[in-house]
Amino acid sequence: MQLPLRLKKQPLLESVLELRFRSSDKPVADLLPGVVFSTLSNEYNRLELLPPASIPKQFRAQDPNLPFLATHRISGDDAVVFFGDNVLGIAKPHPYQGWRDFCGRIQRFITVVRESGIINEIDRFSMKSVNIIPSSQGQQLAKLALDVR
Repeated sequence: MQLPLRLKKQPLLESVLELRFRSSDKPVADLLPGVVFSTLSNEYNRLELLPPASIPKQFRAQDPNLPFLATHRISGDDAVVFFGDNVLGIAKPHPYQGWRDFCGRIQRFITVVRESGIINEIDRFSMKSVNIIPSSQGQQLAKLALDVR
């Protein structure tokens, strides 16, 4: 079976790359958004504080659920980058324009982060995609051609 390069009806609602790192002696969530904003301002031009930014850093560090929440976000017309005390990432909401577009965005973002020298070591990275496959209730799995080993 030959796989298509692009689907006629795009099921991806969002694709996200997330990087988690150890706490740095530098205030990552305060410094890195400015660096990315100044370097990639042609792609991302709206800086906003997110609700977790109002929680003091000392409290965020104590609660195991909070260190990986984004505190800042920079949005563009068709993508978003986000930052927190121990997390950063890039998201491409709908409409997904294909892997080449998203991969290029990831590479530009990672290059800026690496060249900033603010983060030294990544502990974990993950990629996820949120898909919607329309179908009758309970029939979604029957629409997949899947082989897991």
